[in-house]
Amino acid sequence: MDPSFPPAYASLIYNLVRAGRFQDLPPVMEAYVKVCDELEAKGMRAYILAHEGKKDEARKLADELSAEPTRRLSPYSLAVIYFVVGEDEKGFEMLERAYRDRDRYLGFMWIEDDLVRVRGDLRFQSLLEKVGLAGRIRT
Repeated sequence: MDPSFPPAYASLIYNLVRAGRFQDLPPVMEAYVKVCDELEAKGMRAYILAHEGKKDEARKLADELSAEPTRRLSPYSLAVIYFVVGEDEKGFEMLERAYRDRDRYLGFMWIEDDLVRVRGDLRFQSLLEKVGLAGRIRT
């Protein structure tokens, strides 16, 4: 309804990625880039690259974004990218940063499809407890 609402485009992008419909992403990504800031656009690009299997490109972009000295992409978003490319240590580092920063997206960790693979990890369980989400999911 509102063509200038970034979360609508982000949700569509996430759903297209989940459905494996990468061929449908370019026009949606183009619209998203027009209404969001540069960091968010780069983060979304890294997320897409990670799911397309372009792990080196995604990792490089995530590293650039995590090193941003003043404005940063959500550490939670970076954690998801790192987990998708198999960089679990960096993923957990970013989840801990998200916790320290009180990242608003951290509340999604118990339903995030991209974190299913690490749900059994004790670090994940510990973070769920700290956030107050322990017992919400089964590993």
